[in-house]
Parts: sequence; structure tokens; C-alpha cells
Amino acid sequence: MDILYGTSDDKVLFHRLREGDRKAFDAFYRRHFKDLFRSAFRRLQDAEACKDIIQDIFTDLWFRREQISNENPVGYLHTAVRFQVFKYIGRSAGKAFYEPLEAIMPAGGTASDPLDYKELLTLVEQWMDTLPEKRGEIFRLRYQEQLSTKAIAAKLHISQKTVQNQLGIAYNSLRDKLPGIIFFLLFDSAFRHIF
Repeated sequence: MDILYGTSDDKVLFHRLREGDRKAFDAFYRRHFKDLFRSAFRRLQDAEACKDIIQDIFTDLWFRREQISNENPVGYLHTAVRFQVFKYIGRSAGKAFYEPLEAIMPAGGTASDPLDYKELLTLVEQWMDTLPEKRGEIFRLRYQEQLSTKAIAAKLHISQKTVQNQLGIAYNSLRDKLPGIIFFLLFDSAFRHIF
């Protein structure tokens, strides 16, 4: 590898890459492949899928290089990994629940486009509507009204243990329905308080 490419910082390398410098692209790829692979593998535990995801990201990077900002090229790559892992999990987990998730992804599915948080919450609302009435009420009181399990138990005249059990069942159901990434982004910190 040319010394110039091996020692250039990421912004300089990416600037050259954007101008169509194939050696800069190759150096950028070699420099970041392992880290991006590890990031994807932590979530998927599937080496072949991770390799494919990283290859697709770099292919997309090359073809879209002139459109991508060079302010934070490494951040762009990590965002791309998270987005592509999300899509992979959604496709792999079954279509019944995930088709609406695919529908809210931006057209073209580029990594720089954010998932619409409000629409994601709408999907969670739709899921809550499928819960048995009492479980749905408990879930809403806990996560929409932010009531403690003790307050919910008092309000509904049931035991706190029943509230915790119902929240646990709802938690497991939701975890099975949403891709792992979204689940942890939205609910993980909140659910830690239950148990």
C-alpha cells in the first residue's frame, strides 16, 4: 500500500475517495472493514450475512461517493451498518409483522436516512391493540402514563406480582415482534425497572 494512503487521516482519504481515487477507496475499505464487521457481528452472530452487509455498504459508498458528506465518514459507515443490520433482521424474522417496518423505511434504504420514530411508535400502538385487554391496559399505564407497578396494582385492584407478570409477558411478546435493534433502542432502559 502506498505510504500516502496508509497514513492519511480518514477525512483526507475519504476526500480522495469522493474524487474517484480507487486506491483511497481500497485503503478506506481495509482500514474500516474489521471494525464494521465486528459491529455487525455483535448484533447478528452470522459471519456470512455480516460480510455481505459490509460489502453492500462499501459498494453503495463507491457508487454514491459524490453525494455523501465527508464531515464524518466513519460515522456514516457505522450508521450504515446499524441500518443494514436492522433491515436484515426485519427481513429474516418473518413478514407478517415486519412488512409495515419495511414500509416506513426511507425509499432507497440509504443509511443516512433516519427511521421515522413516530411511525415506529404507531407500530407499537398497533401491537398493543393485539394484547388481551387487561395486559394492554397494564402496559399502557406503565409506558404511556409512566405509573409504577405498585401504582398500577392499586389502580386496577390487582397484586403487584400480577402487574409484573403481565408486563413480563408483554415484554417478551414485543421482543419477539420487533427487531432486536429497535427493541433495545426504545424499551430496554425502561424495562430494566420492572424486574
